[in-house]
This record gives sequence, C-alpha cells and structure tokens, in this order.
Amino acid sequence: MRETWGRATPALAIDPPAATRAVATLPGSPAVLRVTPLAGGLANTCLRLDFADGRAPAVLRIHQRDPGAAPREAALHRHALSLGLPVPAVLLEIPASIGLGGPALLLDHVAGTRGDVVLAAMDDAGAAAVGQQLGGLLARLHAVHPGPVGLLGPDLRVATPFSDADAGLAGFIDRCITHGRGAARLGPVLADRLCAMIATEARRQQPPDHPPSLVHGDMDPTNLLIGDDGRITAILDWEFALSASPYVDLGHLLRPPLGDRPGFAAALAQGYRQAGGRLPEDWSIKARLVDLTAWAEFLDRPSISDGLHRSARQHIARTITIIAGATP
Repeated sequence: MRETWGRATPALAIDPPAATRAVATLPGSPAVLRVTPLAGGLANTCLRLDFADGRAPAVLRIHQRDPGAAPREAALHRHALSLGLPVPAVLLEIPASIGLGGPALLLDHVAGTRGDVVLAAMDDAGAAAVGQQLGGLLARLHAVHPGPVGLLGPDLRVATPFSDADAGLAGFIDRCITHGRGAARLGPVLADRLCAMIATEARRQQPPDHPPSLVHGDMDPTNLLIGDDGRITAILDWEFALSASPYVDLGHLLRPPLGDRPGFAAALAQGYRQAGGRLPEDWSIKARLVDLTAWAEFLDRPSISDGLHRSARQHIARTITIIAGATP
C-alpha cells in the first residue's frame, strides 16, 4: 500500500567524510568506509554506515520531518529496551548543528529483513506465528500508561494533551472530515457514510475499555525486521509514538494485506492475551474504528499524494463495509 504514497521529502545523500565527522565522538573515532541508503520510510533518511576498522555497522537515522522527534525517539528506544522489546540500541545522539540536514540518531544495525518482504513470502501459518509474537510485544508496550491521550515529550510524559473532542473517535473524525479537508477529498457520499457510521459506533463503544497507553503509532510491517528463523528482531521508527488507545497499533496491523491473512487476527489476539493484555470479543471492530482516525488525519493534511488519497478512500470504504457486516 505505502509504495504508492511517495516521499514527503527527498532522501539525503551523505558521503563517508561527512558521516565520519558526525560519529567522531564514538570510541576510537572510527572512519566511515561506506554509506548505503536503506529502503523504507517516507520522510526521514536512514543510512547504513560501514567502518574502516571492521567494527559492526550502524544505522544513521536523520530526522527531516520533525527535528523535535529525535530526542523523544532516543528515549523511546531506551525505554522499549528496558521493557524487553526488540529495538536497536542508541549509540549516539547527533545534533542538527553537525550539518547532516537535521538531528540524527546513530543506532545499532540489527540483522533481519523488512517485515513486509518476509511476510509476503510466508505461508499463512508463518504469518500467524509473527502475529502471535506481535501480540505479546504489544501487550508489554501497552501496559505502560504515560497519561491522558496526547503527544509525548522527550521525558515520555504527555506534553501536549489532546482536547476532549480530539481524544474521542467522533470528535476527531468530525474535525478532520466534516470541518476539515476530508469531506471534499472523500466526496459527499462516502463522507456521509463514514460520519453516519461513526455516530452510531462511537456511542456503542462508550466508555472506552482501555486507558490510554504507550503506543508505537505506526505499527506497520515495513517497520519490522524479521530474522531467517521467523523471529522479530527489531521494531523500528518510533517517531509517531504517543499516548492513545491500544487499538491504534492493533488496528494498523489489521490493514491489508496482513490483516486479511487467515489466522493472523486470531493469533495476534492470542499473543496479546497470553502476555496479559485484555481484549474484548469485539476487539477487531474497535481496532478498525480507531484506525479510521489515521486515515482521517491523512485526508485533512494540507497536501497529500495521489497514491495516499486513493489508499485512504479505498480503505475507509472497505472498513465501513466490514464493520457494517460485523455489527448487528
């Protein structure tokens, strides 16, 4: 799906001398021998650095979209590691003044292949096994409660709480669609169908069955690394982590094609519950509803690519049909 969305900003090109200057405070001040762009990501730049002294490679992640995300993401990596989650360790925090094009993090290079590539080649049983792993990891993450719904500061406390309207499903959809740019981009028929469904379902889902939790915010297979043995070796790209409903992450994982794989959703729920997470029987409906807020936010942005516009329309129409068929 994401391959049609296009990059929001051009990727940066960094040569070995510039990379060497950026990592000069590493022990031994190693020279960078080679810089290799890494696939994935639509706004920031990730580069593999290989060193002349033969030490293990590292990943240079340059924050272009939101420079303020760099210290927060560093703190998130450290906290996730303390929870036993598979994330790369932070080797250096590099300020924007170094001149790379934004502040950057130097991260451990973790072995593994991008999750979307691995899962596409797996049979349904293999995909379900990954789903069960993900459920267990997310239950561990969602057991952390930073505060009300809102954006996190570098101390991982809620720095910008959402308004009561924006924190709720109906209020957020109303702002983005009815009073935002979303209605024009969806068209009147689809916008009316969405708002009518949200009005009904938002009442049905009250009160929320989970307190706000620490969520990854972009739990997409493209942000996973999976080893040859089928184990998840890393969860990447924590830029969008926030305090919100756990259904933010669960709903993202139900997007196609992964959420359409037979047995995946059941395995995801099983892993979540086995790790201590609570899920009601209708969790998948609630997760799909919450995931609509992400698509509404896309549609309300000042500008979006044609590919993202098409994906949003298709996914919203599809979700309305699924929920209508699953609820009395």
